[in-house]
Amino acid sequence: MIGDAAVSSALGALTEISNAVLEDMTRYQREVYRLLASGLNQGEIAARLGKYPQSVSDAVKRGHAELVIEASAAISELLFGLPSIENHGISRDNER
Repeated sequence: MIGDAAVSSALGALTEISNAVLEDMTRYQREVYRLLASGLNQGEIAARLGKYPQSVSDAVKRGHAELVIEASAAISELLFGLPSIENHGISRDNER
């Protein structure tokens, strides 16, 4: 079991990473991130926003949305013991 100090340190680091990435995102990238985090996949986001799927894919990559989602999942796992969330339609190998 991880000690309280290690958990606190990990939470602090994950929070700092998430905040830094979110601050660097454009408004559009933040909206795509918000919709990904709500459970929509990239195709659904494109349809909802009236954008091309490639535009959404580019926003995910350039905004590093997957990093924030993974950090959020790790924080939830550390705090609440919840298993990691699915990748919400993020494809790291450009399958979408």
